[in-house]
Amino acid sequence: DFAPGESALDGATAERLSALGKSLVEKPELKHDVPIGAMSEIDGPALTERAYRAALEAAAATLAKKGAAAPAYESLTPERKIEALTALVQTQSGVAPAIPEPPPVPDEASRKEAQAAREAAAVEYLEKAVHAGVTVPEAEMARLAEDRAEAIERALLTETGLEPQRVFKRREGKISANDGKVRFELGLE
Repeated sequence: DFAPGESALDGATAERLSALGKSLVEKPELKHDVPIGAMSEIDGPALTERAYRAALEAAAATLAKKGAAAPAYESLTPERKIEALTALVQTQSGVAPAIPEPPPVPDEASRKEAQAAREAAAVEYLEKAVHAGVTVPEAEMARLAEDRAEAIERALLTETGLEPQRVFKRREGKISANDGKVRFELGLE
């Protein structure tokens, strides 16, 4: 099983695959099919979230002074977040965002509290706009599928004695959803 958007095997799964590889050494007539796969309904949101986080960090990096380390997005002040997010939305869409008026603040709120509420509303709006503008290229999903198959193949072959010509990666292999993860069903021929 693979976590959403991930191509790394957990230790227990890698050990099971290694044991399987060792057990197949003694059965030379068997060939092993490894699926190449990803599931857009499970992996898509994880890849989108990763791309969104990367876009936020890249936007924050544009604010760094020449020669200085890029600040983490979360460390920016609301004012700097608005600056970075506005530029990012404009890059994504080609037009400057029209930030809507924030909800009214209570009359007893201080000017500082009112300003903080306006900034928080603007940041929230812009973050949603950036998230909506993030797309994951199909090539990234295909790369994830290939990376997963390679991880399984590596676990089957590394220090097991199993011959590489007995392991085949197949696009039409079986993958399914299992408790929010992507399960690969390995085949034997």
